[in-house]
Amino acid sequence: FDKVSERTLEADMHRLKIFLNFCYNRLKKQPDELKTEDFIKFFNYLEKERKLTLNSQDKYFKLLKVFYRYLKLNNMDEFIQLVTERGRFKRIEKRHYDTLTEDEFDKILKKIAKSKRRNKERDILILRVLWDTGARISEVLDLRYKDVDLDNGILRLRHTKTREERKVAISQPTLEFLKYYMQFNIYQEPDSYVFQNQKGEKVRRDHITKLFKWAVDELKEEGKIPKNKRLVVHSIRHSFITRMLDAGIPLEVVSAYVGHLNISTTMIYAHAKERAEKHLNLFKEQINKN
Repeated sequence: FDKVSERTLEADMHRLKIFLNFCYNRLKKQPDELKTEDFIKFFNYLEKERKLTLNSQDKYFKLLKVFYRYLKLNNMDEFIQLVTERGRFKRIEKRHYDTLTEDEFDKILKKIAKSKRRNKERDILILRVLWDTGARISEVLDLRYKDVDLDNGILRLRHTKTREERKVAISQPTLEFLKYYMQFNIYQEPDSYVFQNQKGEKVRRDHITKLFKWAVDELKEEGKIPKNKRLVVHSIRHSFITRMLDAGIPLEVVSAYVGHLNISTTMIYAHAKERAEKHLNLFKEQINKN
């Protein structure tokens, strides 16, 4: 479990509870007593009763493989072979997030600014920090006062997915906004969270994701963002990486800056469809020359 985030571990523990509950209460068996048909029943239960997608079922499958391997039990081996042969999870659709243009991002911020939502200034600031840094939403929400260098506009990200600290920079306008915001927080000790709710607690991740979705949906209805664009908060990170690669920053430098555990993850962005389409005219010019 080295370098596995706490959030991922919590999700896996939840999945494991669901599996064990199914074993004890539905099948009336211990995990080491299950046979292939029992595993089939469990995954049918996930699909038909819990209405889980193939993506979600695959997460259960991978978790159970680790669980049974850790316990040195082999009664799942036949089911694993069956799944592999039939390619049950090979039909999983790869989730794709579209890039967000600067104009679209500006429209999202303005939509939130014009709303009557409480703490909209704080939420806009969070989104601006995400846009400037390309950091994960969890990394930004985990920022504490001691992690912010207000003199140089540098943020230290400590609770990262890779468990390795890294530093990122923010623009001067965002820095001025941040300085102004931080002086009005309830708690301002070194260990206090930078982005706080009314109780001084850390802002919840789902609050930002829901707010972003609301703004995008509103703009789509108004025809200001194409309805076929798939935009989520993670699109901000996606866009940052794409912008940096387009600017000519070396792949390995971008990979280290955004905290990718493996450079192959960054390469996905380097080969992204959007970048290829953006440079389509360059390919046309070369073809015409020949």
